[in-house]
Amino acid sequence: MKITPAHLKAIANGPAPLAAKLVGPINKHAAANGIVTKQAMAHFLAHMAHETGGFTSLSENLNYTSAKRIREVWPSRFKNDAAARPYVRQPQKLAEKVYGGRLGNVNAGDGWRYRGGGPYQLTGRENYRKFGAKAGVDLEGSPELARDPDTGVEVAAKYFAACMAAAAARDDIKGTTKALNGGENGIADRRACLARAKAILGKEATAKPASAPPVAVVAVPVVAAEAEPYTQGQQAPEIERLQTQLRALGYWEVGKPDGKWGTKTRGALLAFKADNDLPLTPALDDETWTALGKAEPRAIAPARAEAPDAPGTVGKVSKAGENTMKVAAGLTAAKAADDNVTGGAIQSGIATMGEKAGDGIDYAIGVVTGAGEKVGEVQTAASPLLDLFSTLKDNWPLLVLIAALGLFWAFRTIRESQRKAYQQGRLN
Repeated sequence: MKITPAHLKAIANGPAPLAAKLVGPINKHAAANGIVTKQAMAHFLAHMAHETGGFTSLSENLNYTSAKRIREVWPSRFKNDAAARPYVRQPQKLAEKVYGGRLGNVNAGDGWRYRGGGPYQLTGRENYRKFGAKAGVDLEGSPELARDPDTGVEVAAKYFAACMAAAAARDDIKGTTKALNGGENGIADRRACLARAKAILGKEATAKPASAPPVAVVAVPVVAAEAEPYTQGQQAPEIERLQTQLRALGYWEVGKPDGKWGTKTRGALLAFKADNDLPLTPALDDETWTALGKAEPRAIAPARAEAPDAPGTVGKVSKAGENTMKVAAGLTAAKAADDNVTGGAIQSGIATMGEKAGDGIDYAIGVVTGAGEKVGEVQTAASPLLDLFSTLKDNWPLLVLIAALGLFWAFRTIRESQRKAYQQGRLN
């Protein structure tokens, strides 16, 4: 049973502009995941038609134009129009409101980053991680891949096989709907899509009477998934050019420009194309290069751009700094209170101080390395500081003063580096 663009248009009861791009992946991945009966295929495609708005988009549109519509979609989160009004025409803000802090979303910006994507509108960091792993794709690291027709259909097929196949076998539209979105959202439209899917797929299976005149069969070619322009790891000058331009535009997920084609480069390219309304294929054509030359830098969510600190990791670095400063203060107090404090006690305190400082700086360097900034500065600042612990053993007041001031500067530099990296989108 081969699905054609005509099938998808009939199920959508409309033009289905993505039909030609989706049929190849549907035929490939549905069969590979056991979606082989007409009933299973009807349920699989009916939900896909609903989730994509009649095969028109692979990205959730959160740009709502009225408070009323926002309340209709999320009645439990918005009790009145006044509560919903601040989110009208604010898609990123709305994503953080309705998806932030749940579905595995833990960082600022996760609600938008892991909004509905792909033919089944996969939502939430946890689902991106789980079903990306089933498809062998790092969707958590490159969520834009969920909006790629081939990858998106494969993930949808994995999801259907794991969560919806049993209900589809019972022809239970409520069951498949609940398995997909947790409730019965859009159930009327899903029923209509399912009825059309059954009608068109069933008609294909109906046997013709023996006396019926022969009917000419016109073969409808199946559109194959877009071929990769390069093999994994292949090097080419234009790849490094692409990587450099993507980084300059704020698509930091591309990684360090190395001229090699891989999942990071592919994901960043697809993210750029999605943001600039280009065909979601990995092709490097003239249209893509022209768009790269004209594009504005990627927009940063206000919540991220104005964040006073990077979440999560900074707390650990700051805590290490606080602990180190407490040790420094303790040494200073001990010396002021008793000039006869034993050298062994002081040396023990300094050793503790050095250990805490080393732990904090080592951790911070590891974190900042991920952002690719300030590592050299931090290492340069830290090395002489730690050397002082052994060279100024006999000058306790000077040692404590220099160490305290130096550590204060070092940890402030680390924190500022992390904050800037997070604000610019280079650190999650």
